Amino acid sequence: MSSILVMRQRKAIHLITDAASYTDDGIVGSFGLKVVAMPHLNMALYTRGPSFVTRPIATGIENEFDTFDQIVTGLETFTREFYERNEESFREYA
Repeated sequence: MSSILVMRQRKAIHLITDAASYTDDGIVGSFGLKVVAMPHLNMALYTRGPSFVTRPIATGIENEFDTFDQIVTGLETFTREFYERNEESFREYA
């Protein structure tokens, strides 16, 4: 289970999220990063699911794109290719 609260104000956006990762039994197993701020791209990345993917996805986005507009047009291809490169890790998680 994951949750996120996004609050937009005139000069700021606030993101609040839980940091819990759960075992298959629903027990909190650890706490970790689910949001990565990328101010130079005017965005933040929030993930749910396997917690080990947050930082690699953020790093990939930062390496692949220079502007938010590029992300908008290229994110679908990026995510498909990211999944294909890491499919075995995702299978191990399932």
